[in-house]
Amino acid sequence: MIEERITALLSGVADGKRYWVKAPRRDDGSLAVTPPYLVLHRVDGLPNYHFCGRGTVESRVQVNCIAETYGAVKALARAVVTTLDMFSDPAAGIYGVFVDGEGRDLTEDAPGGVNTSDAGSKLFGVAVDFRIHHAG
Repeated sequence: MIEERITALLSGVADGKRYWVKAPRRDDGSLAVTPPYLVLHRVDGLPNYHFCGRGTVESRVQVNCIAETYGAVKALARAVVTTLDMFSDPAAGIYGVFVDGEGRDLTEDAPGGVNTSDAGSKLFGVAVDFRIHHAG
């Protein structure tokens, strides 16, 4: 699955804090991780069919970058792009990772853990979108 490979690729970004779907929370609902961190979402996956059957899949993955300042979150988004853009490892079933959106600012009510206010401080979020061509 591409989730494991993408998680491994991002191990050197955001101090290694990267989570699928949502950031970890404590029992009381407060954030259990300190920024910076990444929240990843597999938005969709579109299989490629041909006469011989099913081929590769093109998945869209959104990486939400979260940090305490706007400057820090923009730098984090650039680090994610540098790490993933143009990556390929055919032996592992990843044929290409391509930026689909270099970063849009997330509002406080955006999905993916951006609406967090521990100790009264708001966090900043930037979403970076990728198209990943991989084995099905």
